[in-house]
Amino acid sequence: MLEPAIAKVFPTSQAVNEALASLLALTEKVVSAKRIAALTLAKTERD
Repeated sequence: MLEPAIAKVFPTSQAVNEALASLLALTEKVVSAKRIAALTLAKTERD
């Protein structure tokens, strides 16, 4: 069961699922960007 404040923002299970899916997609993009940045930095430091 959702807390009342959360239920106001996400009134249906579909709304909750869409928000969580968006959060997951954003998280994956951030992790990918950090990996790319780390690899680029490592390459730069070797050169």
